[in-house]
Amino acid sequence: MDNFRQVVEDCGIVNIGYLEFPFTWCNNFISPHSTRARLDRALSGKDWKDCYPDSWVHHLSTNTSDHLPLHLILGTKSQILSKATRRFHFEQGWFLYNESKLVV
Repeated sequence: MDNFRQVVEDCGIVNIGYLEFPFTWCNNFISPHSTRARLDRALSGKDWKDCYPDSWVHHLSTNTSDHLPLHLILGTKSQILSKATRRFHFEQGWFLYNESKLVV
């Protein structure tokens, strides 16, 4: 992994960035034993980023993997912030809290 990081740095490759949910992986355990991490990223060179300055990554939902798919957007960030495009994601671990049963 250190060699990969060194190549990324030496080549001037940058992380494109994302909006919304910061994690791309989950061990699928219910809280408090759940672990989440940001393992997946979209990278680009400076020239590509100069051509597509408004690009960013949106995390899609999935039921078949412990990794969230990445969706590269070349448009504006306001597209995802619109309430019309927002999705609600229910977390099974919320049932561990009695207060959540009053809402759900």
